[in-house]
Amino acid sequence: MPGMVRSDLSKLPAYVPGKALPDALRLASNETAAAPLPAVQEAVAKAAAGLNRYPDMGVSALRGELAEWLSRTPGAPELTADNIAVGNGSSALCLQAIQATCQDGDEVVFPWRSFEAYPILTQIAGARPVAVPLSSDYRIDLDAMLAAVTERTKLIFVCNPNNPTGTVVPQAQLAEFLAQVPEDVQVVLDEAYIEYDRSGLAGDASAEGAGVPASVNGLALMTQFPNVAVCRTFSKAYGLAGVRLGYLAGSEEFV
Repeated sequence: MPGMVRSDLSKLPAYVPGKALPDALRLASNETAAAPLPAVQEAVAKAAAGLNRYPDMGVSALRGELAEWLSRTPGAPELTADNIAVGNGSSALCLQAIQATCQDGDEVVFPWRSFEAYPILTQIAGARPVAVPLSSDYRIDLDAMLAAVTERTKLIFVCNPNNPTGTVVPQAQLAEFLAQVPEDVQVVLDEAYIEYDRSGLAGDASAEGAGVPASVNGLALMTQFPNVAVCRTFSKAYGLAGVRLGYLAGSEEFV
């Protein structure tokens, strides 16, 4: 029957996943060739034995572990479970970030091209996508993004490293950018590929923190800018795409 589904959804572009072939690695979907670690496989098998029970809806244990782990990142604030959100991959958290900040007609600013889901998720949430073209060398144009901010802007996504161009916004440039963003505009630093950044010295994931390179550290920026949140995922570098586990660190109010 006509009128049951929002007419504007018919204008959305379809998300096109990487083509699936038998035994082929889907590079277009950024799958890793490495299998999950044996300890992870054991944990999943153990959890499967209890599928007749509902899980902890607050995901309190995992959020607490993540808070403790991320707090060890140099420069990061002291985080608690109340600063951590988890979701069905980082893309679900991006959608929730839009839903939490935007009402009908509010604007979401993001670089373009960047993560393919940004404009789709924005329109699904009923907000207006504002795509800011990359510079001529395919880098995120922070000045142009600042110029795109209006009174209707409620959320800004900065994908760093950017997907699909792979470019990185250095820490100092990010700080200069954030200092000019209005305090009432939420900024989400999408760091789904942060572990792959080789523009600086890599951190030590086993000892000093969450394994982030010295050149980029969105968690440290949270200390200076309360309107900043950091979104990451275990789907890429950790080889857990099938688990669909993303996490976000931010202010308690935003989380």
